[in-house]
Amino acid sequence: MAQSRSLKIAHRSPLTLVIAGFLVVFVVLAVAFLVILGRAMHAQVHSAATERVVAEGSELTRFLGGMPFWNASNEVALAWMRLPFLVDGLHRAQSGLQYVEVSRDGVKLFHCQAGDPLPAGSMISPPPASRSNEVAGVSPVTVSHEILDLFGESVPVLVFRQFIDYEDGSRIEVEIGMRQESIAVRERLSTDAVRWMLRLAVLILLLAGLFFIVVTIVAVQRDRRMERRQRREEHLLFSGMVANSIVHDFRNPMSAVRLDAQMLEREARRPDGPRAERMGELAGRIARTLTRMDGVFQEFLFMSRPAQAGGGSFDLRQCLRESAETLAARLEQARLHVEFDLPESPVHVDVSEPPLRRALLNVLQNAIQHAPADSAITIRLAPDPQDAHLWCIEIGDRGPGIPPVRREKVFEMFVTTRPEGTGLGLFMARAAMAHCGGTIVALGRDGGGTIIRLTLPQAAGPRAAADDNAKGTS
Repeated sequence: MAQSRSLKIAHRSPLTLVIAGFLVVFVVLAVAFLVILGRAMHAQVHSAATERVVAEGSELTRFLGGMPFWNASNEVALAWMRLPFLVDGLHRAQSGLQYVEVSRDGVKLFHCQAGDPLPAGSMISPPPASRSNEVAGVSPVTVSHEILDLFGESVPVLVFRQFIDYEDGSRIEVEIGMRQESIAVRERLSTDAVRWMLRLAVLILLLAGLFFIVVTIVAVQRDRRMERRQRREEHLLFSGMVANSIVHDFRNPMSAVRLDAQMLEREARRPDGPRAERMGELAGRIARTLTRMDGVFQEFLFMSRPAQAGGGSFDLRQCLRESAETLAARLEQARLHVEFDLPESPVHVDVSEPPLRRALLNVLQNAIQHAPADSAITIRLAPDPQDAHLWCIEIGDRGPGIPPVRREKVFEMFVTTRPEGTGLGLFMARAAMAHCGGTIVALGRDGGGTIIRLTLPQAAGPRAAADDNAKGTS
């Protein structure tokens, strides 16, 4: 029992290992993919946040550089006084804005810093009178990293600068500073969204993995139940096949014995007395048939234990004649006779004789059932014309024949055209020929009828030379 259990576990272990390996690989690949995706998205979010802050700072610098306060409106004091409030509003709208500073020719005109005690900013120097309102050129906005000392605290900032040149030779420098932490603020919002997306992906992955595990367990259990049920059905089918095989194998010789016994009884009741020669012939035929039936008891399970069946050398010609003699009573009742076409010399083969005899009896019985009355069943033995190492047996009848589309199916189990047939005769013949290392096929016959061709390997060793001589004389 322990050995059976270990074999059962060993039989199932490959499927379990495949499923476990697949799950491990799936989880590892999924985790690696999520890690790579998380890093890539974090880098993408950081880059996007940095680009956004740089774009906002550059746009804000260009906006302040384009204000009219630095030229013609310098003469309007009220407009100049509105500048600190404008910067304070920009700071409120842009939380990352740290300071705004404006210089003209190196002289600071305005400076406003977040957290300044003067909320409106401070005017460093009153703007001088404008000598020219025409702008000669505007430089691109430059960005640099600097450390700002803010009330004793070092604050990293991004400094944006732009220079505006006028035709009178003066230069306005607009400088704003934005905290680098504003990048982290914008990045945090996107990172939180990405983090929630990754968490959702992990949750979906876990649910999918759990669903896959449940489905796999259910499928494996279902397959095992179906396998057990299929095994039971196969056992029942095999048991029925064996039972039908025994009935089929014994029905033919039993019918022959019954017919011979009836003939023997009629011979004994002849009005002019029984003929000793005829009675001896019938009694001997019954004895030989019973002897062959006893041999069937020893080998009818060869299909389930083919490795235990042994081979042996025998004369194939004698086997053919004895097989036909076994069915002599059936042939006589069906008004049929057998025509032999055999070599003159003995033909030895190294195969197991009982299964070969079984195949021959089944094929002959099939020919008797389909051949018309007063016709001949031919049995021909000759070397195979396509392979010199094979012997070819052809058993032909003049029955209705087998359509080409059904010549392969007639060797399948339970396939028959007769209502009283079992559909096992030709199936068992094919199984027996496979056991002997041979083949069996159904062919058409010129003039109508069927030829069942059986091929067997020639005997090895010294007898092969004798067989070659026999083939030459035939």
